[in-house]
Amino acid sequence: MGRKPTHGHYAKKSGEKVTPEVHRVMKEIFDTMEGQSIAFNREADKYLVELLARNLIKTRMIDDWLIEHGLFGDGGNPQPILRVLWQACNAAARICTQLGLSPSIRSRLGLSVVSGQGLLARVQDEEFENSELSENHGTD
Repeated sequence: MGRKPTHGHYAKKSGEKVTPEVHRVMKEIFDTMEGQSIAFNREADKYLVELLARNLIKTRMIDDWLIEHGLFGDGGNPQPILRVLWQACNAAARICTQLGLSPSIRSRLGLSVVSGQGLLARVQDEEFENSELSENHGTD
């Protein structure tokens, strides 16, 4: 069954398999795929889209943690969480390729290489706007 979550995002989970935040990012991914005219099957691609959403959320969470704690820990050594960030970024890049979201794959498929703002940038922009609203209005 595994260990009981004791810290971080997983400790905050409400028991749902897919959190509202994951659902929100999944919707953003599907919207991006539709906007780029990428042929996909919502049900068949759902698992990959969920994995991509989780990895994008994980990178944002780690970025937030690194902003607070810095890239280097005691003794000037890199923070161990950088390995998790690297893994999440690589996983997200591989999933983007599998879903046809990478520029090289879109080019091979004959789709527009630059079609608006990138997915990760859109998710990060939305997170930034949400955090600014939260800070300015004192809400979460």
